[in-house]
Amino acid sequence: MAEGKWIEGLTPDTPAVDAARAVLAARLGSVRHYLPLAAEQPGAVENVHQLRVATRRAGAALRLFRPLVPAKSYKQLRGTLRSIRSAAGPARDWDVFAKSLETSPGLQKPGMDEAREFLTTYSLGWRAAVQRELDAVAVARIERLEAGSDHLLGALKLGDDEPFATVAEEALTDLMTRFGGQLDADPTTAEEFHALRIAGKQLRYAMELFADCYAAPFRETLYPAVEELQEHLGDVQDGEVATARLAAVLADLNRFHPASAKLVRPAVAKMKTEVAARGTAGKKGYRAWVKPWKRLLVKHPLAELALPASP
Repeated sequence: MAEGKWIEGLTPDTPAVDAARAVLAARLGSVRHYLPLAAEQPGAVENVHQLRVATRRAGAALRLFRPLVPAKSYKQLRGTLRSIRSAAGPARDWDVFAKSLETSPGLQKPGMDEAREFLTTYSLGWRAAVQRELDAVAVARIERLEAGSDHLLGALKLGDDEPFATVAEEALTDLMTRFGGQLDADPTTAEEFHALRIAGKQLRYAMELFADCYAAPFRETLYPAVEELQEHLGDVQDGEVATARLAAVLADLNRFHPASAKLVRPAVAKMKTEVAARGTAGKKGYRAWVKPWKRLLVKHPLAELALPASP
């Protein structure tokens, strides 16, 4: 199964319940595909990354179609997805940390080999520990996920013949308003940037579902702009996460093995400088992105891009 972002075959006229069935089947199917892979092949780090993304997309789809989903199924599947995402998160974070050790310019310089090897071994130990948590969740949740998905797809509420275009208009108008409010707040703190990133992700995942209800500039112009924003905000978030992770590593070593802390302290300092620069670049990228985005919205208003359902 590809981790494709688009849901093909839907039109503005598609009955909402049929669209919900197609979307949820695809999004939940992706989670069902990657969960065993992330448990059985943890060395293939892309599996964990795709599992984490799949749970987010599936959770977004559940929220968007909540009026059509039986309350019990919604609650059960939301909890299952949350537990899987919570287990995949630390595994992905340690994979990213290990990669940063390989790519850090400062750690490739002469005299850094011993510190880099120590940090690599340290990160692998933590990665193995959090993998056990992911394995346990996979064993405990895979049957629940499969049964819950199958039950939900057969229990979507019928009798509502509103077209997919109506669902798209209502959902995207709300998400675009919330996203615009976050932009207008002009984020400066880590928490504010994170809130904007979440709002942007929710908008992006919805745009992937509803693209066929809108004219070409929606997918070809507006969506790539939202993707670009996510790249900038991802750099900001990665800088925050990496800084906190490095501080925690050094604090643990200072507490339990001061000699090792002394060994890695210069390497940690170099990496902190690098991740701080990445975060700063992300913020600059975001600032440069805002005005062009607002010009795009003037040129391509969402309401004018909407493709109406047939009368």
